[in-house]
Amino acid sequence: MKSTYHRLHIISGLLIAAVLAMPGSSVAQQRTTKKRGQVGASDKQPSKPKLFVKVTSKSPFVITLRTVDAPLVEVAARISEQTRIPIELSPVMQAQRVTLNFKGIDLESLVRTLAPQPFIDYVVSGDPKEPQQKIVAIYLHAYNEDPPGASVATRDNFEAFILEANTDLPEDEAKADTEKADKKPILEVGYEKSLLSVSARSQPLTAVLYKIAELIGVPFDMQYMSVEFVDINFKDYVLQDAMRSLSPQVRLYIRTDFQANETKPVRLVLVEPSNLTS
Repeated sequence: MKSTYHRLHIISGLLIAAVLAMPGSSVAQQRTTKKRGQVGASDKQPSKPKLFVKVTSKSPFVITLRTVDAPLVEVAARISEQTRIPIELSPVMQAQRVTLNFKGIDLESLVRTLAPQPFIDYVVSGDPKEPQQKIVAIYLHAYNEDPPGASVATRDNFEAFILEANTDLPEDEAKADTEKADKKPILEVGYEKSLLSVSARSQPLTAVLYKIAELIGVPFDMQYMSVEFVDINFKDYVLQDAMRSLSPQVRLYIRTDFQANETKPVRLVLVEPSNLTS
């Protein structure tokens, strides 16, 4: 009996082992799964970089941004696409990756967080129907890199060389000037401590603008030949405010260096009136 019992016990053990080793058994599947490494946090595939950018449709732009280890080039491209503002990255910044989380941040504040040395170009308009100042270009630079070039995009420009003159007045203005011979033409322009003063009487607008550009040290571009004569008188205006006192066709391009906390004029432009381009 004992011999028979031992033989049955051995046979039962062998049968159980065989069942556990069968491909259809749940225990065998669990062992196989663990061997293949499909379970465990350390074996998970790395997640792809995440990027979400949403910008309000009109200026001033407000941005919601969430990024996880995303290339800065891609982040800048998304912002540029939605704001329609060109963004240029220096060679060092092109290699950077960023992790950010902002909700309802304005564009200028965001730019300060994207690079150690950011620059923004603005255009200041003399037209009261337009925003006085708007962004036209953004530059993201690292420390110790050369600043962006001084040029800004303007269409079909040429630099103007204007002689101060008052001899080619329109006929009606010439007649009026003869009747007021005691009022001689005047053109006086001063620029000191970033403040502009202009005293002009019976002067071509182009001559006034050329003199201003010469004093503030920027090129003057004309996009059409203006025959407008002006009488202007103001003293110690900051450049942005002075533009509204000159002509609706005047545009001043300025650049802000946020790392140095300074703003400089870049270019003065006389644009063609809208009634001539429509």
